[in-house]
Amino acid sequence: MEQGSCKMIHITKVNGFRQKGLFMGLETLSAELGNRLKHKAIANGILAANAAFNHAVLQVYPPLIISPNEVDEVLTGLDTALGAINE
Repeated sequence: MEQGSCKMIHITKVNGFRQKGLFMGLETLSAELGNRLKHKAIANGILAANAAFNHAVLQVYPPLIISPNEVDEVLTGLDTALGAINE
């Protein structure tokens, strides 16, 4: 995988992306898909939760002190989680 990127093949599972500083939100197509993504992301070592009022949104909370290698680990974990869920 290219450094600092996720594969574009997952675009059919993601409806939108939000970011504020290091905090990210991936909006999936449904609450069910968001919940499955949350479980897969956590299994891949990512600190994540569904948004309180919209379970279609996966919120990712990386540490505030993070190295470039750790950013790559988070992106790899997200890539693996997205690849593991069914549409």
